[in-house]
Amino acid sequence: MNNLEFFIGLACLFWFFGRLWPALMVDWGRQSLFEVRDNIFLLAASGDFDSFGFNDELYRTIRTELNSMIRYLEDINWGRIIVFGLFRNKIRISALTQPAIEAVISIEDTALRRRLLSDIFQAYVALTGVMILRSPIVLMLAMILVPLIALLGVVRNGYQSIGDMPRQIAGTIIQSSQYRSA
Repeated sequence: MNNLEFFIGLACLFWFFGRLWPALMVDWGRQSLFEVRDNIFLLAASGDFDSFGFNDELYRTIRTELNSMIRYLEDINWGRIIVFGLFRNKIRISALTQPAIEAVISIEDTALRRRLLSDIFQAYVALTGVMILRSPIVLMLAMILVPLIALLGVVRNGYQSIGDMPRQIAGTIIQSSQYRSA
């Protein structure tokens, strides 16, 4: 009887982490992305910044990128990002919209730039979180590799690089994830 209970429990565990867990993580990621999109909508609706409104090209660029993230969240994975990163020079990106992060960095108003960069960073953290947490194997690898990479960065660049690490990670994520709706 103990063997039967073990195999039934093991089957339930595989079913949970194979079917339910990834769907839960995608739902969590979409909820986070919806919250970021709502924050940006409320910022545009508030009228606090004259250079940021519903008719502004920057708002439409950010909204398009967030909508693409929401739509393709369950399809984005590490394999696709790696393949896209390897072949992105051969793919015509010029037909796609300007990445939101590049448009936000070019804003002259520092308060608006900080607010939008914070929201976009939160969206990319949610995207990365879903990609890591969706697979238990990738989660275990991340738990091992992230401290090792941080330790190697400290050894290689010194202790001052610890503060720059989140910005460098965000820059890597932003450069490698170029999903857009055409």
